[in-house]
Amino acid sequence: MPKIVSSSTVSASSDLATAAEKNLHVYYCQLCGEYVLIIDKRLHKIPRRKTDNAYIITDQRTYKLNMKRGSPTIVKREGGYEKQVGWNCSRCDVPIGYDQGDDSEPYVYILENAVQASSSGEREAGPDGKVRDKRPSALQATADQLIRESKERVRLYG
Repeated sequence: MPKIVSSSTVSASSDLATAAEKNLHVYYCQLCGEYVLIIDKRLHKIPRRKTDNAYIITDQRTYKLNMKRGSPTIVKREGGYEKQVGWNCSRCDVPIGYDQGDDSEPYVYILENAVQASSSGEREAGPDGKVRDKRPSALQATADQLIRESKERVRLYG
């Protein structure tokens, strides 16, 4: 049989990359530094809930959660009780946010002081398009180890 040779070229415009960076904002777990939220608007510009000062993310926002579901709890509020189903950090299992647990309530609430923005420029794209990580070496070593482990899992389990 003849040998099949294929090639592909990947190209990215730096203008597109910078435009995307301006439109999407990444937030990290306050405790372990795992990314937990990518959203199209900065959190300090999003409305807050009066009962617990949590950020309100509606279904009108473009966002992605990197969290796992927690167990449902009942919280006592003024005038009654409220059901909350938690969203926890996928790495350290710290509570990051919650929702009401049903599809009729299209809100996700992010707890105050649970996330942090990458305001110190921990990661930046270089001129070659590769992301350079400026985090402390211990945190970078943990990130590198997680990458190696995920590649190993893909190799072993497909």
